[in-house]
Amino acid sequence: MATDLPEYTVEPVALPIVGLAQTSSETYVETGKEVTVSLFGQKSKVKGSGTVPVYGRASPVKGEVQLLGKVDKIETVVFKLEGFVRLDSFDGFPSKEPVFVKDEVLFSKGTAKCSSKLPFEVVFPTEADLEKVIPATYETPSKQTSNLFAKVYYRVVVSVTQKKTFGKSTTDTTIDINYYPRTSPPLQPIRTYENFLASDPWDKETRDIQLKPGASSDIKPISCDFYIPSSRTFGMTEFIPFHITLTGTKPAIDEFLPPSYTKDPGVPSGGETAVKAVKMKVSMLRKISIRPNNPKSEEGASRETMVGDASVVPMGSSEESGGLVKVEYGGQIQVSHDTVQTGTFSIKGLTLQDYIILTVNPSSSGLQQRKIAVPVKLVTDPWVDGNKNIAKGKASGAGGALYGLAWGGF
Repeated sequence: MATDLPEYTVEPVALPIVGLAQTSSETYVETGKEVTVSLFGQKSKVKGSGTVPVYGRASPVKGEVQLLGKVDKIETVVFKLEGFVRLDSFDGFPSKEPVFVKDEVLFSKGTAKCSSKLPFEVVFPTEADLEKVIPATYETPSKQTSNLFAKVYYRVVVSVTQKKTFGKSTTDTTIDINYYPRTSPPLQPIRTYENFLASDPWDKETRDIQLKPGASSDIKPISCDFYIPSSRTFGMTEFIPFHITLTGTKPAIDEFLPPSYTKDPGVPSGGETAVKAVKMKVSMLRKISIRPNNPKSEEGASRETMVGDASVVPMGSSEESGGLVKVEYGGQIQVSHDTVQTGTFSIKGLTLQDYIILTVNPSSSGLQQRKIAVPVKLVTDPWVDGNKNIAKGKASGAGGALYGLAWGGF
């Protein structure tokens, strides 16, 4: 689907909620060839259950390495916490770039006698630590994005180097983990489209709806104002309100006027009164863009998917000065959690961007179709009281860098 989408230029600060506390009293255990690795505070591994350890922003990865062989032959034991981004497209070359790598030497021969049990504690870095985005665990849904593949993944690796008869050998034990940082909007958004006031904190996008070639001289272009809450940052479980105002001469705007509430027998009574002539649709679109390391081309690949729809409700009409007529509509939209489980983010080579799209599609007045795409940011949590106090102390220093967002279901 070809859609002329604007770049996201508004950079609200998404405030961190220090991530997923380790409340489990269980321990995740993985046994390799040379070691058993225990991760404290994580659900126990059950064969066939697909259990994966989960961490949040600034979470400590804490546990213990138990050596299974003779410790006198051990040269080094190294614990690594690392993340990578893997990208591929049908016309590109696969690439893998590190998000970060943190390592800790648990034992090095010559420093002390090697113990059979080695504790570790490594804290997940934050965006502020690295001055770069640390996105959530993510993988493109293959059924939706057949022409591209992107994966953000994290893992724990324990490397044991031993002295052998001829030289040395290193054995790795790897545990895949999930990273789900939590983030909420920095500002309290507007909660409802009812009782609309333009003076409230709304952002307005204004476009003219032009004439088709050969349209009647009685028809003039109309103006379309599309309002969304000015925060432009929303929790993925929230309903996002919007407001639409169309202004023009009566011949041009006639098909957008709500009828005299002519009832459609299949539509319940109330705000969902049938609007027979309104050709407007509001939807949520996610654009996934990747740019693998392709020496033959600077072009990447992208895919757009509709991830939410809204009901558009008539709010009334009025006569304005100069013979103009204004008609107003409102509504609210929510993303589908079947298709969106990760928030908006952008890192080198991979961007997940979300848009609220208004499509105005006149059919009988001689006006052209018009689309307005408003970039927004989706985060894990709704706004919570108290963010404003955090924002005063931290927002200026954090800038727009806190994009590590995901819906972790918690």
